[in-house]
Amino acid sequence: MRKGLLVALLTLLCGAILVFSYMSYQEKLNQASNPEPETGTGSEQTDEQPTTDIGEPYLTAEELAAFTANADQKVIDVLKARLDAGETAQMVVIGSADIQGVADRLANAVQEAYGEYLTVDAFAYDGTSTEFVNNGMQHLAWTNAYDIVVYEPFTLNNNGVVTIEDERAHIAQVEERAMEAVPDVAFLLTPPQPIPNAGYYQTQIQSLKDYAQQQSIPLIDHWTNWPEDPSEYLDESHRPTEQGLDAWANTLINYFVAQ
Repeated sequence: MRKGLLVALLTLLCGAILVFSYMSYQEKLNQASNPEPETGTGSEQTDEQPTTDIGEPYLTAEELAAFTANADQKVIDVLKARLDAGETAQMVVIGSADIQGVADRLANAVQEAYGEYLTVDAFAYDGTSTEFVNNGMQHLAWTNAYDIVVYEPFTLNNNGVVTIEDERAHIAQVEERAMEAVPDVAFLLTPPQPIPNAGYYQTQIQSLKDYAQQQSIPLIDHWTNWPEDPSEYLDESHRPTEQGLDAWANTLINYFVAQ
């Protein structure tokens, strides 16, 4: 009697297990043939704006358009491309020793306006353009992938030492190196400080402007922001004083951060 009851219970248990297994199998088949759509943000989405650690966008498209109102189209295009791709942007200012003070002022203004979206580095080199391309350029951190390169081509240091033709060749070398790191880089020029009784230096600067125009390279000319007698903003060695650095930097600031 007990043996028969045990067999009956075992038969019922096996039947229940078979039914449960069959139902589970059918449910898995249904899920495989009708997958639920994913709701997460995949890597294929490229229309997101770069965000801060708390998820807020660094910058809106409207803010970017306002800040770059005075910039050339090359600059606008690269910054917009990075924003549309959800990426941040990097800028480097390259030039003679005094460029550091200019870049520091620019970096502060850019950080205040753009936040962490756009950063500014500086690479100051005390020498001629020949010395820079031969001995200094390889030490610049090109792996930072600079989207904007502002180059002061050592024209004052070149005075009487490097020919205009060679300075132009060096500009082309620097631009080429910048494009190797970032193909759509915005490459810009800015002259060194003005000096009184410029003589041949004035010819060099005019040649720089002509070359920039011929090659469609934007040139940020800060000389218009200096007094008629530039010595008012220079020390005895013709290096910019704090006023001179302000005059130079303010022109760059107004270019990248339209007021």
